[in-house]
Amino acid sequence: MKTIIYTLLLTILCFSVKGQSTIITMRGDSLSGTYEIGKRGDSEIVELVEANGKKRKLKLFDVKYIRTADSEIIEPIKLENRYTFGKLISRGYLSLYAIKGEYSKSGFGEKVLVKLDGTSAVVPGALGFRKAMSRFLSDCPEVSQKIRDKKLSKNDLDTIIEQFNTCITGASASLKPTSAIPTVSPALDATDSEEVQTQINDFKTLLKYSEKVENKEDVSDMFNDLTEKVSAGKPVPNYLRKLLLSAVNRDDKLKKIVESLLK
Repeated sequence: MKTIIYTLLLTILCFSVKGQSTIITMRGDSLSGTYEIGKRGDSEIVELVEANGKKRKLKLFDVKYIRTADSEIIEPIKLENRYTFGKLISRGYLSLYAIKGEYSKSGFGEKVLVKLDGTSAVVPGALGFRKAMSRFLSDCPEVSQKIRDKKLSKNDLDTIIEQFNTCITGASASLKPTSAIPTVSPALDATDSEEVQTQINDFKTLLKYSEKVENKEDVSDMFNDLTEKVSAGKPVPNYLRKLLLSAVNRDDKLKKIVESLLK
């Protein structure tokens, strides 16, 4: 009898551990348990029951991301008029998320495209797709034109995302954005190096507290890449210029620093 009870408890425990999700908070805390996304007024919240039975309620802005028991990533994203939780489908300069409809009680049924600078657009149905998406993706004229010409439709969403990201990063000759060839700058002297270091420190501090920049880790990585090249007098790739300026476009102070480093 004891053996049966022990086996039953072990089975329950194993199932419980296997079904645990992990929430990473904006403070860097890691919380494990089972969760539900609910609403308090107009704001979304996460109701978490930890493995020890402790219950927590987290505001959307307290959550950096959720890694579900199925290894899916759910994180806050900004729509035109609200913030919500989005389930990540693919990540890039242009990322694809699935969200719950504003008034829907069902699962993640709507799809949203989110650019690195935080601008987003809900993917419309077949009616209105061509006009809305060609406008939203006008950063890449080639892809935008294909949508207008009906060469790419809603059924080709994965292809649209792939071609748009390739276009923006300049990795494909056929979809390479037109831009000037970057020039090689001489390595910085001591005075210039000190000034650049001051700008680097200012950028990192401003980025930390900026409320106008999304995906700060990605922006920080791109900025580090930029400053390494600038300090060494190496050419800055056009795709890096475009990506970084686009990512900080809504923050005038950060944008000014980047533009100064690119001179």
